[in-house]
Amino acid sequence: MRREIFREEELPMAELEKIGLARNGELLMSDENRLALLFGRRTNLIRLQNLEDKNVKIGELEAKISVERNPKGKLELRAHPIYHQAVFPVDLTDAEAEMLEQGQIPGVYKKLKDEDKKEREYLFEYDTETREYVKTDTGKIEEPLLVNNEILSDQQRESFRKGKEVQLSDGATFRYTGIDTSPFRANRIALAVSLLLDGGLSYVIYQGIKSLTGKSQPAEAEVLGAGFQKSVDNLKKAIEYLEFRIKEQSANDQNKLDLGLRNNRSLRNR
Repeated sequence: MRREIFREEELPMAELEKIGLARNGELLMSDENRLALLFGRRTNLIRLQNLEDKNVKIGELEAKISVERNPKGKLELRAHPIYHQAVFPVDLTDAEAEMLEQGQIPGVYKKLKDEDKKEREYLFEYDTETREYVKTDTGKIEEPLLVNNEILSDQQRESFRKGKEVQLSDGATFRYTGIDTSPFRANRIALAVSLLLDGGLSYVIYQGIKSLTGKSQPAEAEVLGAGFQKSVDNLKKAIEYLEFRIKEQSANDQNKLDLGLRNNRSLRNR
C-alpha cells in the first residue's frame, strides 16, 4: 500500500484555528502531532477549544484529532474525544471486546463484508487513552519494506498488516498500531524504516515508540542494535551525497549564469 502524505496547505486551517490549533495559517502544535496529521494518523491528546456538537457548545475538551480526505477530495477534521465508557463495536464479540479492553490481546483481525458486499480485512484495537475501539482497514496500512536494514519477507509484511508481531534477526520486535502518532509498537524506542509513501520509497526514523503493550519502555529498549545504526549511517551518506549534488548543481548553474552575463556585456560593448 502506498500511503498518501497530505500537504500542510491542504489541512482545514479554518477549523483548526477555530479550535485553537492554528493561527494565521500556522499550526500551533508539536512536530510530532503535525507529522501525525500529515501522515493521516491520530495525534496525541490535545486540548481543543470552542467545539460545537449538534448545537451544543463545548468550551474545552481533550481529544485526539486526525484528518481524512472526503469524496470531494478535501481534508476533513476528525475529533476522537475521551469517552466516559467504552462502546463495544458490533463487529466484535463481547469476549473479543473485553480482551482488548483489558489488554489481554493487542488486536483482533477480521474479514468482514461491507455495505457494498465486498469483503475487506480489518484490525480492531483498543485505545486506553480515549476508551475507544479503533477499527483500521488493513488495505490502507503502509507495510514497511525494510526495518533496521533488514528486508522483510512477504510473510513478515502480511503479519505486520494483520497486527501481529514481527521479529528481526537483531532481536527487534514490532507490530502495527492505528492508535499512536507512530504506526509502530516495539521493544525498541526507535526503528529505521523504509516504506512506500506518496508514490515513492521513503526512509523514516521513528523515535519515541511505545512498547508492545503500550506501557513505558524498559531501559533495554534504548539498545537499538547494529541494524539500526547501519540504517542511520546509510541515511547520513545519502544526505551527504544529496547535499554534494545540490552544491555541484548550484555551481554549474552559477557558471552558466556567469557565462551568459559575460556574453551579454560583450554584446553591449560592441
